[in-house]
Amino acid sequence: HPLFIPTYAFVLFFFTNSYLSYLITFKGKLIIVSIVFICSALLPSFFLLFAHRKKIIEQLTMETREDRVLPYIIISLFYYLTYYLLRQLQLPSLFDILYLLILGANMLIVATLIINFWWKISAHLVAIGGITGAFISISYLIHLPMPWVIISLFFIAGLTGFARLQL
Repeated sequence: HPLFIPTYAFVLFFFTNSYLSYLITFKGKLIIVSIVFICSALLPSFFLLFAHRKKIIEQLTMETREDRVLPYIIISLFYYLTYYLLRQLQLPSLFDILYLLILGANMLIVATLIINFWWKISAHLVAIGGITGAFISISYLIHLPMPWVIISLFFIAGLTGFARLQL
């Protein structure tokens, strides 16, 4: 599900063999991933369930473009909360890439919201494209070759695209 992509991105980043992943203790990684999971997946999911129960959104699957506007706005706010809380950890500037990961995810949500006013696009494909692009950028920026991660993400993106077209 697209809401889990930021959590996957952080976990994947921490399991790369980069010097950055070795500079944070396991406990630190756990705290960061927990913040990301709670704020970018758990809280938005609870909000969507609450909005569905209160009939604010008609379907959890958000079939129509109109059903997607409020959830995208709320998800964007939760992603910004994630960014804000990560900033409060005051990590060294070496870890700005972590802030950029969640800020990039937030920008994708906002872009998807704007595009949604004209076309209904797949949030699943936006999310997998975002993580793929993020890891290509990370590989370039920190000079860390991760061909298998990037190839795997392209493969997953292809499978996701195929599944979305089939549905």
